[in-house]
Amino acid sequence: EEVVKELSKQSGVSEEEVSKQLEGLDKSVLEEAIALLSKLFAQGGQIVNCATDVLSNVINGVSKGVLALQALLVDIATGAFVKNNKANIESGSNQLMTSMDAMSKVLQSYGKEAVGYAVDLEGFLSGLKEGESGIVWVNEDHYITVTKKSEDSYSITDSNVNEGKAVVLSAEAVKSVLSGNNVEAKDESGNAISIFGYNAVGEDGKVKVLTESEGVMQAKGAEAISAEKMKEIAGAKIV
Repeated sequence: EEVVKELSKQSGVSEEEVSKQLEGLDKSVLEEAIALLSKLFAQGGQIVNCATDVLSNVINGVSKGVLALQALLVDIATGAFVKNNKANIESGSNQLMTSMDAMSKVLQSYGKEAVGYAVDLEGFLSGLKEGESGIVWVNEDHYITVTKKSEDSYSITDSNVNEGKAVVLSAEAVKSVLSGNNVEAKDESGNAISIFGYNAVGEDGKVKVLTESEGVMQAKGAEAISAEKMKEIAGAKIV
């Protein structure tokens, strides 16, 4: 059917393989999901989104299309795809929202022990060790990657900023931008780039982050987010 064709085209996975993956899903879940995907594609929607971009920053050697399909299949199976996308797609959106739960399961399938935490901003930033990163949920509909480069230097990778390439910020600036303030950062060549502030800190005073970092896990007040809750945390590509 058309949806299988389009999923195959966008993911680079054969139609046969896509069909096989879909056949393994519960019929009742599948029918509604297929109808919704059909509408999404008719509206010009893509399965590759900011969640996929973020996953491909962490998982090397796997195409974005494959990662996008894997995350989508998880969300269809758990019901999160319909829950998080129905209203948007029916009102004409061509944005696919991917849940943090799907991202976590895809990361785990590649041997990454990524867990979702609610942690205060300070605990997250100081919990990261050099070279470690976290996937942060921002603006209630988007994901970015924050990496600690050194004690006073962090990078942010955002599919909507600097063509998806990393920008470098001081510890103070990264804290400021995640608290909603516009800041100046630099690209890898040292050119100045302005970044608009992100709404990353929730009403509970915590950021929602997916990370393998032990330091973040042990940060004061850090709490693991349940799979149920992670299904409700979702992001798309364009803010």
